[in-house]
Amino acid sequence: MNSTHPQWSPSEVAERIGIALSDWPGNCNWVAQKALSASLFEGRLVLGRAAFAPEAAYHAWIEAQDGSVIDFTRWVYEACVPYIYAGDNAGYEEFASPAEPSWRSRLRR
Repeated sequence: MNSTHPQWSPSEVAERIGIALSDWPGNCNWVAQKALSASLFEGRLVLGRAAFAPEAAYHAWIEAQDGSVIDFTRWVYEACVPYIYAGDNAGYEEFASPAEPSWRSRLRR
């Protein structure tokens, strides 16, 4: 993980936000919101699309003040062990709100 961000493991985040790691797939928005609410990371919630998940209607992540990305569920699309991505924002595209007003209807939580 990028040294400018806290070094939380996925299991530590899951425990602190009260969402089991097994419930993270498909709930990127909920996990990111809870991590922000718990003050585990600083930044803002972003909704958009990610190049690694073209089949997803939307994806959510935290954008840190330096413009980097903190993504809790990227591992789901990569079919690997859980990790928290903290790094470059390449491949992430924020929705231009309200250019796509229907995005709110896609939110699961």
